[in-house]
Amino acid sequence: MGKINIIVADSSTLRFAPYVDISKPGIYELRGMVTEEIEFKWTPFNFEGLLYDIDTGEGDEILHIKRDSSGDRSIGENNLLYTTSPISKNFEHNSDGWNTFQSIGFMGKTYFAGYLKESSFISSDRSLINKGKLSRILIDDDKNHTIHIGNSLTLEQGYSLRIDAISSEGDVVTLSLLKDGDNISTDIASEGDTYIYEIDVDGTDIPIIVAHIDKVHSDMETNSSLIDGLFQISDNFTTLKNGDTYGIMEVTSFSSSSIVLKNEDSFNLSKGDTINIMGDIKFKVADDGSAIRFYLFQEIIEVLPTAIITQPEDGAYINGTINIIGTANDTNFKNYTLEPMFSSITPEFTVFIHK
Repeated sequence: MGKINIIVADSSTLRFAPYVDISKPGIYELRGMVTEEIEFKWTPFNFEGLLYDIDTGEGDEILHIKRDSSGDRSIGENNLLYTTSPISKNFEHNSDGWNTFQSIGFMGKTYFAGYLKESSFISSDRSLINKGKLSRILIDDDKNHTIHIGNSLTLEQGYSLRIDAISSEGDVVTLSLLKDGDNISTDIASEGDTYIYEIDVDGTDIPIIVAHIDKVHSDMETNSSLIDGLFQISDNFTTLKNGDTYGIMEVTSFSSSSIVLKNEDSFNLSKGDTINIMGDIKFKVADDGSAIRFYLFQEIIEVLPTAIITQPEDGAYINGTINIIGTANDTNFKNYTLEPMFSSITPEFTVFIHK
């Protein structure tokens, strides 16, 4: 009813939960359980801003608070403790040897932490968090993407995957990976293969783009390839170091198994206050002189992305499309195709993109 839905785990174990749809533009408050206790712990079961995978039933992100023993509003140094550990998460394309990877929640956002050798396309565990780095998950889908020879599949952060050739037997394909329109890698793949593009991260090869080649078609009518699994992580890593501060919290340790943050200074739960903890996570304190009542929440702002066209190409308006170069949400992009609602373009204008 309204924005209230029920989500059910993709699992033989029955797990389900109500949730509110916050996909439309707006400002949302994702609130945790209210407490008046001297000591309290928020987990994914009483605050949805912490990572929990309903399909695998795993979630290991905790925020623990302990007030002064006298019961006043003071939170002493190191008495706000945040711990998070990697969990196993299923790929959306959960077949063809694609099993699970390591994901980790960090300050209300979900990150990639590493690959597990359970998946057939790697031979050993590949930990990113062990290098003190995290990466945002950009694409994780099991949709069907058909690419014809000479055409490209647009990925995130300026990457695209192009089909250059298909063998006469129709079972081998030549793939080129482009970054901002420039060719950075060319590989050969067969029907049923998993294509991997990896980069070196402090001596460990980390795949940042993985694609499953389901079918290759080559006949009199069409020459194309079908990709039915796609995974991409950002090559712009978040780096962790001991002593780094996020809001009032400081990184005190990190390893392949956990990240720990504590408050570096004492603070008060003053009545009526909103206290920034770290990232978009905050405390809201009741404006009540007698009771000390507060809750944890995450402020989520959903906006429509905008694109500023800074360099329309010569002769860009062809056959009802515009090929453009510019920025979208502070990210450079190139050769996007938009369907215009006008018959001419000016040197600079704003376009709203619905993704």
